[in-house]
Amino acid sequence: MSRVDRKLTSRSNASSERAGFIVSLAITLLMAGIALTVAVFTGSQAILLDGMFNAVFAVAAAFTLHVSKLLRQPSNPSFPYGYAYFVPLVNMIKSLLIAGVSLIALWYAIAAMLSGGNDVPFAEAMAFAAFSAVACATAALIIRRIHRQTQNELLRADLTTWSINAAISGCLVLSFAGALMLQSFGFATAARYADSTFVTLLVLLSIGVPYSMGKDALSELLAKAPDAEQRAPIETAIRSALQDLGDFPCLLRLVRVANRWEIFVEVTIPASIESFTVDDCDRVRARVERILDGQGVTGEAHLLFSRRSVRPAT
Repeated sequence: MSRVDRKLTSRSNASSERAGFIVSLAITLLMAGIALTVAVFTGSQAILLDGMFNAVFAVAAAFTLHVSKLLRQPSNPSFPYGYAYFVPLVNMIKSLLIAGVSLIALWYAIAAMLSGGNDVPFAEAMAFAAFSAVACATAALIIRRIHRQTQNELLRADLTTWSINAAISGCLVLSFAGALMLQSFGFATAARYADSTFVTLLVLLSIGVPYSMGKDALSELLAKAPDAEQRAPIETAIRSALQDLGDFPCLLRLVRVANRWEIFVEVTIPASIESFTVDDCDRVRARVERILDGQGVTGEAHLLFSRRSVRPAT
């Protein structure tokens, strides 16, 4: 793909990404407003939790929309490595908000169970849950289609969020249906615990989601090296670009933030080889950039050529 084609594709992806973020924000605001309103009238803690989740996601979506604009800007003296680090920052904030809302919901759910449960108009609550499941599934399909085109990390996080929301709403439908059955068979007392029980189970089963999201985000913020499986193709490509140099000591450092790679290569040129010039360095650098560009690697390679390395070489 030529540079012109990549530039056109980048512009198309940027437009699609923005549309995806706007759709996500609009549906999130709609669902948060409806859920919180329904929660007031039904007294359902599960629906209240759903509304609080969507309110959190709305805040994160608004921040994400702003960050998506920053990501299209070039680096500058204030941000010499660009704005890619805002992506894990957004995901870290989102994970902390989700964890906080989950723990608060768990506290109130346990308190409700200890106080005898709560009465919920399950038919109306089930109707909302069904509507929510359809709306979340629709949003997930829209975001999934855009993500397949753009491979944007922020959209991937949104896709995960909407998929989980759709699954939760589907389970909520089954939970309210089960409570209605309990009522119809004369187990009204047991039905009073259905709402708070579902919230408790939901929090306990999904607490791993914010943990995983926060862990990945923290790894990127701390510039932790990606897994060997992710590094392998790039390391192989760089070593193939350097093979003409012979068996020179070479140190590779790879950091991945969102879709962007920062690649640091230190090549130690033995003092016995005096014919290696600055022009040779430029040719090697150009070869590395050409190979990475051919593989579609987004990011920047920093090459350092030295006669003497103070770091352990690999």
